[in-house]
Amino acid sequence: HLSIRRQRQMCIRDRALHLLGGCLMGVGGVMALGCTIGQGLSGLSTLSLGSFLAILGIVLGAVVALNWQMRRAESA
Repeated sequence: HLSIRRQRQMCIRDRALHLLGGCLMGVGGVMALGCTIGQGLSGLSTLSLGSFLAILGIVLGAVVALNWQMRRAESA
C-alpha cells in the first residue's frame, strides 16, 4: 500500500495535470476559433481538408494520451 503522504502527492500531481490539460484544451479552442470537435464534424460533411486534419489530430492525440496513461498506471 502507498503511504498517505505518497497518495496525497499523487493526487496533487493528478490535479495539476488535469488543470494543465484543461488549459491546453482552452488554448486549442481559441486558436482554432471554436470547438475542435464541432469544426471537425461539421467540416467533414463539406470534405474540408482542415477538418480531416483536425479529426486526425484529435484521434492521434487521444491514442498517445491513452498509451501514456496506461504506462503511467502500470508503473505506479
